Amino acid sequence: MLRMTISALLLVAAPMSAIAQERVVVQSPAVTDIMSKRPNEIVRINVNVNFQISAAADLSDDAEKARENARRAIYEMAKRECVIILELMAQECRLESVNVNFQRQTHIQWPQGYAVNGSISLRAIPK
Repeated sequence: MLRMTISALLLVAAPMSAIAQERVVVQSPAVTDIMSKRPNEIVRINVNVNFQISAAADLSDDAEKARENARRAIYEMAKRECVIILELMAQECRLESVNVNFQRQTHIQWPQGYAVNGSISLRAIPK
């Protein structure tokens, strides 16, 4: 009985922990070395972000406000990415495109809301 209870708890907790995970990629100094060897050559940089928001999955004002806040978060991230790139490795950075997608979540295991996927494309000229 105890084994079944623990197994059931693990099955419930496993999908919830996946929601809260964040993947961080740290680039080695070799990336900046490569960029410094190719001055004035345009480099494309792509950033992808995924997160979930809890909101009513309908057309209410509260749901629209939650979706707007999610879009704002991705647009702010795009702005900050260029600032970071300029500080670390580029003399010029241009935003090429931003894409935001929402997918309504109605799973029993997750709270009602939206999965938000964003992609940011940038072009940079190395220092």
